[in-house]
Amino acid sequence: MSSTKKDANKGELPSIWLRPRRAARKALPPLSQERIVQEAISLLDEQGFEGLSMRRLAERLGAGAASLYWYVATKEDLLELVMDVILQDISREEAPSSDWRTELQRLAAGLRAIILRHPWSGQLLGAYPQLGPNALAFTEAVLRALDRAGLAGPLLDGALSAIFHYVIGCALTDAALQVSMQRSQIDEDDWHNAIKKLLEEEEQRTALMAYLSQRSHDDIEQRFLLGLKCVLDGLEQWSRGNAPSSERANA
Repeated sequence: MSSTKKDANKGELPSIWLRPRRAARKALPPLSQERIVQEAISLLDEQGFEGLSMRRLAERLGAGAASLYWYVATKEDLLELVMDVILQDISREEAPSSDWRTELQRLAAGLRAIILRHPWSGQLLGAYPQLGPNALAFTEAVLRALDRAGLAGPLLDGALSAIFHYVIGCALTDAALQVSMQRSQIDEDDWHNAIKKLLEEEEQRTALMAYLSQRSHDDIEQRFLLGLKCVLDGLEQWSRGNAPSSERANA
């Protein structure tokens, strides 16, 4: 026996049966697809896409990387599962409404909130097919609300695109600003003042300067809701039969 081992055992009783039993290690929960997905969401929230790897995820789960592939075949499969899981939060935040405008506002605000809560998620919306049960339920809810508005055919296609493009575009922009301000440790006023200073050196940017000078200091939530109201007001005009004649003829 080495001297190191002798020193480690010094003072212990000579038989295992005479020594108190060691406390058992805290057992980790068994691996499951659900547990892997939830841990992946936590890792993405903490470190973004750059920090997500199957090896790092396995370490956090106390498992080997190879064991994860029994539950998710590829990293791409994992990202599809992750996206669908976070979409279920929309149905939990507020009860559905029978009024089509109120329902579309609820769904739009819910999707935006998810992207802001998980800034990495906006990239997944366009990168992977959204065919999971929660994604399909979300799209179904949007289509049912538009159906109650009386939209069909090309008008329905245009309305669906307008809502998704507006919400995702706003959320991605707001999330990027949020991340940039957090990294720089500045607030929105400081951010816009820095942009103004840059534009003062650009004589051809008069429209941008005028916009920033007149821009209200309402929070980004209010700006989003105002823009959404513009979209919904337009859809309401369509629902009342005031759509462009070419679209009405094809509807």
